[in-house]
Amino acid sequence: SAVPWEVKLPWRIFNGENYEPDPSLSITLLDPANLPDVEVEMLMPEDDEQKKPTANKQEDGGAVTGGESLRITLSEALHRFNPEGRSQAVLVAGRSDGGKNASRLQGLYLREGTVNDSQKVWTRVGQDKVSIITFDAHKGRWKISKGLDAKGDYAHVKDKAVLPWEVKKPWKAYNGESYDEDPDLKVSLVVPTNLPDNVEIQVSSAPSSSQKSKRDWKSRVLNETAISWEVLKPFLPEDAPQDHPCHQLMKWDPVGQRVTFMYKRGSDRCYFQTTLGKSGSREAADLLARACWMRFEAGCSKEEVSAFRQAYYDSVTPVIAAGGGSGGK
Repeated sequence: SAVPWEVKLPWRIFNGENYEPDPSLSITLLDPANLPDVEVEMLMPEDDEQKKPTANKQEDGGAVTGGESLRITLSEALHRFNPEGRSQAVLVAGRSDGGKNASRLQGLYLREGTVNDSQKVWTRVGQDKVSIITFDAHKGRWKISKGLDAKGDYAHVKDKAVLPWEVKKPWKAYNGESYDEDPDLKVSLVVPTNLPDNVEIQVSSAPSSSQKSKRDWKSRVLNETAISWEVLKPFLPEDAPQDHPCHQLMKWDPVGQRVTFMYKRGSDRCYFQTTLGKSGSREAADLLARACWMRFEAGCSKEEVSAFRQAYYDSVTPVIAAGGGSGGK
C-alpha cells in the first residue's frame, strides 16, 4: 500500500510473547468535515505547577507511579472504596516488592457491574494507573492487564476456572522479557466478615494534578449521566431478543466507560462502540449496542448504524443535560 490507511491485511500486535493479528486495529485518514464518533486519550500540556516533581515517586521494577502514596489496612480500604459493600472485592497480593510490575498487579479490585453480568471484570481502586482482572476467552486464560483492549498483560494463568480466586495453577508474571511463574502471586476473594490478618495495601494519597483531573472528569461523567432507567426507557430502541448471542458478545470497558463489540460480515470486520456519557447510563449503553448489532445483522452499513446510534444520542442529550429530570440513579 502507498499509504497506511490503504492497508488491507490485519495489523499484527506484540502481546508480550509474540505477534498476533488484531482485526480491530486500523489506521484511518481523518476528514475534518466528517469525523468519526470516537474518543481519544492524550497528554495535555502541563502548567508550571504540574511540572513540579511529585513528593514521593514510587519505583517498582522500572515502572514509576506519580503522586504520594501510603499503606492502609484492607479493612480501611474496603471502608474507603466499597463502603456499602455493593461490589464484589478481590485482593491481589504476594508479588515481592522488588518483582517487576508489583505495583501494577497488587491491590484491591472491585467488580464492575453485578455478579450476574456475563462479562467478569474487576478494576483496581486507589491507584493512579488502572489495572483490571478479566478472562481472555480467546486464549483461555485469566489475566491482569491495563485494560480490556490491551494485547499484553502484567500476569496471566491458563486456567479455565470460573472465577479468578478458584485458579489452581500458578500465575505467570512478566519480568521485562518473558513470563515467569510466581507461586506467591495470589488472587483471593475478600470476605468482609473474615478478613485476613495483617494485610495492607498501597494507595495513592495525593495524585498529580493531571491524573486527578482525568479521574475527576470520568467520575463527573459517570455520576452526572447515570440517568434512571425509567427516564431513558421511552427513548431506547428495541432490544435484541433475550436469547440472542449478541448478549454475550458485548464488552464493557471500565476505563473508557463504553460498550464495544466486533461485528463480522464475511471477510469484513467492523469495530463499534456506545458510550456511557452519551447513552445516559451503563444499561442504556448496553441496550443501544445490542440494538446496533441487530441493525448490522439486518444488513445495514456502518454509516447507517452510526446514524441510528446518533439519533438516539441526540434524543437523550437534553435529558442528560437536565440531569434526568426525575433524578439519576
